[in-house]
Amino acid sequence: MIKNLVVAGGGTLGSQIAFQSAYFGKHVTIYDISDQALDAAKERITNLKTNYKDFFKVDQDVVDKVADGIKYSSDLKEATSDADLVIEAVPESDKIKGSYYQQLMEVIPDNTLIGTNTSTMLPSHLAQYVGEDNLYRFSATHYANQVWASNTFEIMPVKETSSETVDELVQFAKDTGLEPIKIKKEQSGYVLNSVLVPWFDGALRLWGGDIADPEEVDRVWMIDLRVNRGPFAFMDVVGIRTVLEITKRNYANSDDKQILSAIDKLQKMVDNKEYGMETNKGFYTYPNPSYKDVKVAYMDK
Repeated sequence: MIKNLVVAGGGTLGSQIAFQSAYFGKHVTIYDISDQALDAAKERITNLKTNYKDFFKVDQDVVDKVADGIKYSSDLKEATSDADLVIEAVPESDKIKGSYYQQLMEVIPDNTLIGTNTSTMLPSHLAQYVGEDNLYRFSATHYANQVWASNTFEIMPVKETSSETVDELVQFAKDTGLEPIKIKKEQSGYVLNSVLVPWFDGALRLWGGDIADPEEVDRVWMIDLRVNRGPFAFMDVVGIRTVLEITKRNYANSDDKQILSAIDKLQKMVDNKEYGMETNKGFYTYPNPSYKDVKVAYMDK
């Protein structure tokens, strides 16, 4: 059974992975490269208390105890010394991930499972850093943003991943309030992003081509499909920086004028620190985004 978890990287999603796991009783340590990075992670953990308090309708002392129980370390060997599972949630950079795995494989205990939360790289690409002898315990372990509500856990093994490793990850997902999604073979984007990213691309083309404003795109989507968010509102949830990086990566050699225009617009938002819900400003302003005023005839009413 996986009891002790290390999350490598205390960013937006790394901090959510840590809090979710700690909330459901796992012993959690956040590893990051510096005291400054760990201070930022501590602030994110503190901010998450309100989300969990409101979503699960629990008392303040419950979420305070969860947050207080999370440990922090900038020493990778110390952090992983008794880990059952280490999940990497470092930036989507080949150089950064490669450096991290090189350090990890020098200190990680022999029986510790290894996961990556990468959303844009295939686990087989990262396998070169993990090493052939360790692939039996390695898999992609993908969380969606706002883990407490979007509670899926996509497990995408490499061909060498053992069935025992997959089984342990399935049980870990269930233990931490998540729905395990077992993927049969590698697919860029997993299940979620394989559908989500083309959806974003369609919306970005409408915006980049000056065909329709984000609010109008979201409004028609919400009304006609009877859902509570459109694509641009979801981009705010995912984070504008992430949307920008994924779009730039996918269209690095493209001459798609509408997408390239959208990339320029996204870049200006990032330059202005309009990161989405993280900074309370993206395509909408939070905590009261205008899309909430759209009247939708929900299917369950």
